[in-house]
Amino acid sequence: MFKKILVPLDKSALAESVLPHVITVARTFQSSISLLVVSDTNRSSGRPLSVDPLEWQIKRVEDDAYIQRIKTELKNAGLETEAQLMEGNPPENIVELCRNSDIDLVILSSHGKSGLTGWNVSSVVHKVIQRAHTSVMIVRAYHPAPTKIEPVDYDRLLVPLDGSMRAESIIPAAISLTESNRAELHLVYVVEKPGMPSRMPLNQSDLELTKQIVERNLEEAQDYFDHLQDRIAIEIKPTILVDENVADALHSLIEEQNVDLVLLSAHGYGYTGQTLRPYGRLAMSLIEHGTSSMLVLQDISKGEFSMSKAEYVAKDQGGR
Repeated sequence: MFKKILVPLDKSALAESVLPHVITVARTFQSSISLLVVSDTNRSSGRPLSVDPLEWQIKRVEDDAYIQRIKTELKNAGLETEAQLMEGNPPENIVELCRNSDIDLVILSSHGKSGLTGWNVSSVVHKVIQRAHTSVMIVRAYHPAPTKIEPVDYDRLLVPLDGSMRAESIIPAAISLTESNRAELHLVYVVEKPGMPSRMPLNQSDLELTKQIVERNLEEAQDYFDHLQDRIAIEIKPTILVDENVADALHSLIEEQNVDLVLLSAHGYGYTGQTLRPYGRLAMSLIEHGTSSMLVLQDISKGEFSMSKAEYVAKDQGGR
């Protein structure tokens, strides 16, 4: 499923927090690793910086020594690994590499050398995931990277489902990680209470209609899980919730169950064929407000994505 994984690093301990996850995921899917360090020569001004040739050479040697050290550690862990250095704007280089090569998954730390901030993901991560057009894994960098790089063990995996085949596209990856880690696989279906706009409190007939819809959808969810277990060879732990907001219910459940990794498809039942938006509302909510590491399977192929207005304008003006 994930034959080649891109791992961008910026030489910070926060960015290196992805490495234990890289080993676990790569071993599970027998993936090869492409390490990347981008030397930022564009910075905030948007113009190339004036660089002293000697300083440039020293930094180049330091960057190469760093990435070769990480490469050696991953190879010692049994992973096929390559490394490359690039110069320019980091998110633009990462996006270009994802779009124009055979990268199946990019693994990113939520924060890097700029440090932990009040934002749930850094600006670099936000830019990359919006335009990379590939599957992404985001590791929450709340804990420093270990001094020795060892694979992480996932004990509890969680997959939100909505009954659609599109949402189910993540299940094979979830099963593989469950089996390789001997983990628990929790599948969650949130039955959303229907909204009934009204200037006045709902009357009895409105309340009864809402109840009937919820009960009908609860039966559908239970039937769905019964049939799903018949199709899955491993034991699953199904959970059905009722809430007015699907995302809020999932955020609470993930916190309560101390989930190690959330896996989901980028889109689900509500997908309308809109190829400008790389993620549905649920995936974006979990990315922007979640606290667990997560793997989002991009269910739209690279060739299907439409260019945004901003991309058209930038391209016309010679930018990226």
